[in-house]
Amino acid sequence: MRRSFCLVGMLVVLAACHSSSSTGPSDAFVGHWVGADANITLDLTISGKASALGGSGSLSGSGGAIGLTLSGSDDGSLCHLVLSSGGYQPVYFRATLGGDSLHAILDSSGFVEYAIGLAHQR
Repeated sequence: MRRSFCLVGMLVVLAACHSSSSTGPSDAFVGHWVGADANITLDLTISGKASALGGSGSLSGSGGAIGLTLSGSDDGSLCHLVLSSGGYQPVYFRATLGGDSLHAILDSSGFVEYAIGLAHQR
């Protein structure tokens, strides 16, 4: 009888430790995202799995548009990407998820803590 209680207790503890509410990599950032403000339009298609995100996109502004290659990862609550395009310095992108939108910050290649929101395109 005592063994049964120990086994049941261990199963309860293991189930609690394997809860789906834990933070960690997910596929929440995967998809097509578009954001625009008065200065730029950012169009990203993020693919892959959380620990190895990739994809493509474009960045448009008054000077025209450039194609982007994406690489990065997410930790479940924050997405980190490098937006690359030949002949330009990479742009560092970090974003948090808020429902069907990303709250992103761009840095480098002319951006300094530049905030932009992106909406999930379905």
